[in-house]
Amino acid sequence: MKDSLGRMMAALALVSPARGLEPDVAAMKRSTVKIVVTAQVRAASGETGISRSKGTGYLTGGGKYVVTNNHVCCGEQPGLAVIEKKLMVYYSRTEFTPAKVIWNTEKKDLGILELEHPLDRPAVTFARDADIKDGMSVWAAGFPGAAEQATTTEESDFVATATNGIIGKFVDQVLVASGPIVPTISHSAATNAGNSGGPLYNFCGQVIATNFAKALAAIRQRVQMRNPATGGLVEREIEQRVVMADGINWSLRLANLLPELDRLGIRYEVATGPCQEIDKETKQELTHVSGEVSSISGRLSTLVAMQMGSVALALVAVGLAMNRRVRQTVSRRLSSRRTEDRAALVAGPAFTAPRQYLKGIAGFYAGTAIPLEAEPWVLGRDRDASNLVFPADHAAISKRHCSISFDPSTGKVYVEDTWSSNGTYLAGGIKLEPGRPYELRAGDRFYLADRNNLFEISAEG
Repeated sequence: MKDSLGRMMAALALVSPARGLEPDVAAMKRSTVKIVVTAQVRAASGETGISRSKGTGYLTGGGKYVVTNNHVCCGEQPGLAVIEKKLMVYYSRTEFTPAKVIWNTEKKDLGILELEHPLDRPAVTFARDADIKDGMSVWAAGFPGAAEQATTTEESDFVATATNGIIGKFVDQVLVASGPIVPTISHSAATNAGNSGGPLYNFCGQVIATNFAKALAAIRQRVQMRNPATGGLVEREIEQRVVMADGINWSLRLANLLPELDRLGIRYEVATGPCQEIDKETKQELTHVSGEVSSISGRLSTLVAMQMGSVALALVAVGLAMNRRVRQTVSRRLSSRRTEDRAALVAGPAFTAPRQYLKGIAGFYAGTAIPLEAEPWVLGRDRDASNLVFPADHAAISKRHCSISFDPSTGKVYVEDTWSSNGTYLAGGIKLEPGRPYELRAGDRFYLADRNNLFEISAEG
């Protein structure tokens, strides 16, 4: 009885990290705004001109304030003196308002703007710092200039772009000479010129950091340019920035920002717990299946009921992180388990190896623990061919990428690549031969296509 109760409590614990099937990217974009800075400048020669730059920000303080980078709102251009500067915040092509800087710091590359005419747009919710984990999925939202160059309508220039990645690691940096140590996040969600000052979201749409840079290197080269005054060619030295490494993008952690919002008396919202969401359909299924378990429990012995409750709740927990097809698979397995439990009343208990779990470490299933059974789980993008389904935009994952199965009589776990396009790999980088099962033990890891889709075998759910 005690062991059965323990298994039931473990199943209940499995339910806690459940989340919705897809992040609400549209909501992330609604709280992300475009910033256009127009400045009248004077060169050392006395000539004047107009300088324009663009960046990103996000709403806080009930939608009355915008967080961005210092170099977006207040950056200076060498050799140019600013005569007058205007900041405009755009919600869309036709919805915009002037803004003014109320605080900024070069040392942490942050700035806070106050809007002159706030519109009815939602302010962001900040995640709790303790809930921000290495390897978790993140989304960067912003207005990269490269995306605007490819658009055909002016309206699309004011629609934020969202990119997805994972947290690579946490790094302390010094941004300016003799400046303070600044806690930052390295992540793989692509950012480019124009993304500066934009939000970095978690799966639940909570802001975890402020984007400020990507891994770039400055190079100087001499080029020939035409002199507009004489029409002749002149040689000039220019500085260009090139990508130093792929998948390395930097964001400022909330510890740099939230104390300043407190000091300025700007109220903001912080999540009350870890990122976890259950969609409406799944809640209904949870209620339905729980009712079935209660009904059966009333007709069977207390011991069998607890065993069934443990299995059913664990399977329901898996359903919370998967699509309708997966939940139908869970339902079939639950029905099969009921038959086995009834047979156990007559035949007595049989030996079963300790259960193993498939844990998502990075990627779409990060934070999910899935109980393994004799019937294999098939991972892929095709809802008809797979029962652990990845979103359609995960192009690196094949329609039917690989399978993972568990032998309850021996306790062994096997992973098999099903002739995927981009391969299935062991953690050490060894590529699996298609069609050949590989044995895995608790603690072993493998990934699909790349390390952004990382899983681990675990003896604990």
